[in-house]
Amino acid sequence: MAVDACRGSAFELDALPDDCRATRAATRHALTGLAASISIDGTSVRSGEEVGVALTLTNTTTEDLELVLKPGCASLELQAFQGKKRADFVNPHCGFGTGCGGAHYRLVLTPGGTLTKRLRYKARLVRFTPACKSVEAPLPAGRYELRVEASPFFGLQDALTNVTAPLVVTR
Repeated sequence: MAVDACRGSAFELDALPDDCRATRAATRHALTGLAASISIDGTSVRSGEEVGVALTLTNTTTEDLELVLKPGCASLELQAFQGKKRADFVNPHCGFGTGCGGAHYRLVLTPGGTLTKRLRYKARLVRFTPACKSVEAPLPAGRYELRVEASPFFGLQDALTNVTAPLVVTR
């Protein structure tokens, strides 16, 4: 019996099997039973330095869960908040377009199975000038809430809503 490379208990978003490319996108449906979490390597990061972050999506159901996603359009971004306000990015007037390409992938995640992605977060503050030029500075020391944001083209962005981890930025 052949092994289905697209059905399993552990997938890495950056190394999906080529056999899992879908010929066309499936109809988008609400994802229930997919829980997301982020964990930070360590408990703090020095201002201006980087820290590793793991994003894990877990099938919390007792059934196989079919996922159709477009990893080339993930645009996964880590963001630091204080309260409801984003603290690491100030852009009151510059707009940016986003285009993406790449294939759709169809995966079947078994019960308890995970889809993971390793990310890096740099503790910096990015501000845009009126001429839309970015200026970076170290993120001020303090307590933040790290969130992950995905583009609407990814396919699994709904699972990332309200996923947070505490982050302490030191001098």
